[in-house]
Amino acid sequence: MNLQEYQLFNQIEGVLWLVIGVALLLHYLATRLRNRLTLIASLAFLVFGYSDFLESQNRTWPPSLWLLGLKGLCVLIFLLCYRQHRKSRQQQ
Repeated sequence: MNLQEYQLFNQIEGVLWLVIGVALLLHYLATRLRNRLTLIASLAFLVFGYSDFLESQNRTWPPSLWLLGLKGLCVLIFLLCYRQHRKSRQQQ
């Protein structure tokens, strides 16, 4: 994969994560019972999508350590949100 393809892939991926983040945020705002987990997940998806745009501007591989750390933090938040969601489903 050359640099232009890599940048395009990251930009497309960034749009996907931003769309998911916006959809979750709209769901959060549209429901009467505001679920804090939905808000946290939506913000994490928005940050993750933005990080893909930052990565697409990076001209070296691997990306900088702070960007990898940011992505890792988002993935950790996704996993924690998923675990909490499953736990709350089992209690119902």
